[in-house]
Amino acid sequence: SMHFNKMAEALKTSYAELKREITNHMLTSEQLRKLSQAVEQSPAAVVITDTKGNIEYINQKFSQLTGYTSEEAIGQNPRFLKSGQTPSEEYKRLWNIITSGQEWHGEFHNKRKDGGLYWEQTSISSIKDSEGKITHFLAIKEDITERKNIEMQLVCLAENDPLTNLF
Repeated sequence: SMHFNKMAEALKTSYAELKREITNHMLTSEQLRKLSQAVEQSPAAVVITDTKGNIEYINQKFSQLTGYTSEEAIGQNPRFLKSGQTPSEEYKRLWNIITSGQEWHGEFHNKRKDGGLYWEQTSISSIKDSEGKITHFLAIKEDITERKNIEMQLVCLAENDPLTNLF
C-alpha cells in the first residue's frame, strides 16, 4: 500500500540519517531517543539483521505480530518464521536482490509462535557504511492478514454462486 511504502521510506531515511550522524559523532542523546521512540512506536514491525541475516534488533510491533520476545528473536534468522508456504527459490531471489544492494518487496505467509499463520507485506533494504559496504539489512513488515482474508472471500464469492455455493 501507498501508506506502507511511505512509512518504509521514512524509516529508511531516518535510519540513514542516524548512521550519518553517528559517523560524524554528532548524535545527541535527545536525537537518539527520538529515533528509537519512532521505531518502537512504529505501526510496522521493524527488524534489523547483520549481513548473514541474523536478527540484531526487533521493535515491539514485531513481538505483537509474531508472539516472539526480543530475547527469543535476537540471534535467530527471520526464516524461523517460515510456514513452508514460500518457495525456497523466492528466498534465494530475495537474498540475491538485497545482497546486491537493491530493495526487495513482497509478501510472506508466516507462522506465529502459537502456530497461527499470518500474512505480511515486507520491504527489505540494505544499510551501507560510508564506503558503500553493506553492514546490515532493514526489514519493515506490515500485517496484511485481514486484507488477504477479504481478498480470498471476494475471490470465492466471484467464483461461486452465492445461493447454491456451486461453481
